[in-house]
Amino acid sequence: LRQENPLDTVFAYNNAGFNLAGLIIAEVTGEVYEDVLMKRLVAPLGMANSRIFPEDTIVHRTVSGHNTPVDGPASIAEPWALPRSAFPA
Repeated sequence: LRQENPLDTVFAYNNAGFNLAGLIIAEVTGEVYEDVLMKRLVAPLGMANSRIFPEDTIVHRTVSGHNTPVDGPASIAEPWALPRSAFPA
């Protein structure tokens, strides 16, 4: 797609960009993205309660994304599970 705004003029969150970054991290390190994340970021920061996989989080207090429509109440975003390829986002 063509770029719509000049560089450094707006902020836009981009899941595809984060997913691509995760793939690049895995390729460059030769390791699984989740292992790199835990070993090189989470552990050094002392984030002992951080989890990646749903089966690891289900027995702990956790947060979930929400949908927040302009004209109604917030609701929990479902389905909750994301494909593993989306973990970097």
